[in-house]
Amino acid sequence: MKDFLQKQAQKRYDFGHEIKTEIKNYGQEPDKGGSASGTVHRAWMDLKAAVSSSSEEQVMEEVKRGEQASLDEYNEVISETSLPPSVKTILTNQKNQIVEAQQSAKNFKVIS
Repeated sequence: MKDFLQKQAQKRYDFGHEIKTEIKNYGQEPDKGGSASGTVHRAWMDLKAAVSSSSEEQVMEEVKRGEQASLDEYNEVISETSLPPSVKTILTNQKNQIVEAQQSAKNFKVIS
């Protein structure tokens, strides 16, 4: 489980950099403040820290909830018709990776 959480935290961090690169490609400067991707990454890091103080089942339930919240946000943004095709493609690919992580969390079985 620890490996899974670390991989997901790294993916969320990478998502943020991918989006920042795309923003720069459009001649804009990414906001240095808190971003949705930063928030997601921090949530994953907090979740990793919580692993030691919670049962594995509780942690995976939180993962599933967090992934659903991320998916809801991605779906909302992707539905924007004004997004450039390249941005929509990046966000759709990221969303698909979140769906995979969510499915992995749903399939997670606690082994005692």
